[in-house]
Amino acid sequence: MKEKIKVLYGLLYSHFGPRGWWPVYCRSKNAVIYRPGIYKPKNEREAFEICAGAILTQNTSWNNVLKCLLNLARAGKLSPDKILSMPVKELEEKIRPCGYYRQKAARLLDFCLFWEEEKDSLRFLHDSALRERLLSLKGIGPETADSMLLYAFCRPSFVIDSYTRRIVSRITLREFDGYEALKKKFEQALPRDLKKYNEYHALLVDTAKNFCLKKKPLCVTCPALKICLFGRRNGANRKNIRLS
Repeated sequence: MKEKIKVLYGLLYSHFGPRGWWPVYCRSKNAVIYRPGIYKPKNEREAFEICAGAILTQNTSWNNVLKCLLNLARAGKLSPDKILSMPVKELEEKIRPCGYYRQKAARLLDFCLFWEEEKDSLRFLHDSALRERLLSLKGIGPETADSMLLYAFCRPSFVIDSYTRRIVSRITLREFDGYEALKKKFEQALPRDLKKYNEYHALLVDTAKNFCLKKKPLCVTCPALKICLFGRRNGANRKNIRLS
């Protein structure tokens, strides 16, 4: 598994190149943009926006999150103080596209309070202590916390999501027990490097979306086919075969 994790990164990076995660709102373009080669938020505003996106993306697609972020940004409300000053019903309406909007509005408001009260002290916390502090917040689980750590706080903490689990299960034809176990596998196999963690997570997302999650998985053209047991077992060298 350790060797496959190392090889997989090279295969995916060679195919896709740098991904530019995490996307942030660009005021001059009035759009959410990707910035390949940039691995840190430019300022506190961008760091907060990344955290807000990590909360909104729970159990929904990123395209839906983009709509919510744009709704808030174009209304001049994409900041913790502005969100806290909004009527709850207005906030719920702005983030309705991401689903579970009432629950997420409550979580976002809680996070805004946390951000306003503790943002200046968070940078002094050790990586593990900061992770525990984020996990103590209602509605912040391991995936959300690690996304915030990696993309907003620039701490090398590998993110495990459903895309990663899907790809790993297909490459190895086995399931791993729980989030922390798979996170540990990746962090033991890779150097503790912010840029590599950033790129790898984004590459796994794109691989899953473009190949693994299709109704008929596109194993024949998948950049991971070389080491994928699922693709081999299902005869990915034959055309028009249904893989599931």
